[in-house]
Amino acid sequence: MIPVLKEILAIRPGIKILGSPWSAPAWMKTNNDVKGGELKPEYCGAFAKYFVKYIEDMRAEGISIDAITIENEPLNPKNTPSMVMFAQQQDTFIAKDLGPAFEKAGNSDEDSALRSQPGCTLVPAIHFGRSGGEQVCRWDGLSPVWWRDECSGGGA
Repeated sequence: MIPVLKEILAIRPGIKILGSPWSAPAWMKTNNDVKGGELKPEYCGAFAKYFVKYIEDMRAEGISIDAITIENEPLNPKNTPSMVMFAQQQDTFIAKDLGPAFEKAGNSDEDSALRSQPGCTLVPAIHFGRSGGEQVCRWDGLSPVWWRDECSGGGA
C-alpha cells in the first residue's frame, strides 16, 4: 500500500488521504475473530494506540493521513474483516481513548476522525481539541458514505 500511495502523491501531492480500519485485531474483540464481534472495553486504549502508531508510521514514510474513520461499515458484521461499533461506542471511544491518545502523541490539533454510519448519508468529521481543560470533539465537516446496493439500486 505504501508504494502505491507514494506513487499517487508523486502525481498529485495535495491529495487528501483517509484511513479507515475494518476491524481491531481479533484478540481485542469479544469473539476473538476477525469477522464480527465488538471491541472489548478493556482494549479501547490499545486500539487507540494503533491509530496513533498508524498515523506516525505513515508520516515517517512521508504520507500524511488527513482524516480517519473509527470503523468502516461499523454496523456490518458480515465482512471479513469486520467489527460492530455503535455510534455511542464510537463517541465514548473518541472522547475517552482516541482523543487523549492523539493529544498525548502531540497530534490533537492536526488529526481528525470521521464517524462512519451505514447507508447513503453524510457523516460528521470529529476534530479533537480542548475547551476549559476538558477533552472535546467538535464537528469539523461532513463526508459522504455510499453503499452501491443501497444507493444505486444494486447490481454491477
